[in-house]
Amino acid sequence: MRLEQFQISEIKFKWGHLLSDIKPQLSPNDSIIENENPYSKNSTLKVPLSDIWSIRTNSCEFSSPNTDRLINNISISISAKENTLESVIESLENHLGPKSTDHIGDNYGSGSVIKNCKWEYDNCQIGVSIYGDIRKENNEENIGCLYIHLEDIEILDSLYAKRLIEIEYDLATRVDKKSINLYKMEEKQWITWSMETPNYPDQSPNYISRALNGFHKREVFKTPEQVQENISEFHISVWKSNSDEYYLSNYWETIKLEKPIKTSWINALPAKGGGYCTVSIGDFRINNEHSRPETKALINQIEELLNTEIKCHQDHDC
Repeated sequence: MRLEQFQISEIKFKWGHLLSDIKPQLSPNDSIIENENPYSKNSTLKVPLSDIWSIRTNSCEFSSPNTDRLINNISISISAKENTLESVIESLENHLGPKSTDHIGDNYGSGSVIKNCKWEYDNCQIGVSIYGDIRKENNEENIGCLYIHLEDIEILDSLYAKRLIEIEYDLATRVDKKSINLYKMEEKQWITWSMETPNYPDQSPNYISRALNGFHKREVFKTPEQVQENISEFHISVWKSNSDEYYLSNYWETIKLEKPIKTSWINALPAKGGGYCTVSIGDFRINNEHSRPETKALINQIEELLNTEIKCHQDHDC
């Protein structure tokens, strides 16, 4: 069963709405807070909310990766007033029906969650987390959080994958095979959003990653087959197109090497942990064992191509 739309106080919400679709529905007297968390990369809109589904609440926050992307998360703070764990769950079951999952925790205190329940739909998930004690956050006293999360990969693909598909199609026959330079890592590389694949068992990892990369405006796209057939899951490759544009690939994904692009290089030496190395070139990630010569050789080539310095930040794996 799909859940396409629902009411949040005076707001008639449906999946596909942008933050700009919410603002006109608000009262001029509502105290709106935009982008409350300065450390978050998401665009958010927080509004007062007194109740939902017979549950006393304090506020509701709508979130999306960017103002031109649809809202994919809604978080509603559950007031400490007039609510108990039992009354919240009862109200949700009266409105949503039997819950899909139910987890109980045994650690008490405001930082813990003593109960988490979910209601699964074909395109989204509704969940509730009840805290071990009252949390005082942003001038509110809350005993829990009700969250609504979009899990409709098809709508994301239909709206935001077109540009990446065009890049993939354009590069399909423009690989200069003679330029493919390989660096074999000691660790397998990964596809972006690999942790999301269990949520979409009927879709391929490439489809999932492209839809989510497009949604989150990540400049990462599927590796051309002409490159893919020359590398394994352990390889990183630097290569160029027949128009002398350079690219960085693993078996799964590719990014164009062009300035400006953010870079980072962390080399964590063994301590409590065994150590690791992580390199970020834009939205592209490389992982390897710590202090490996192939990592340094790869960094040297990228530095040369980008005419920039990628500083190594040394730390310990604690």
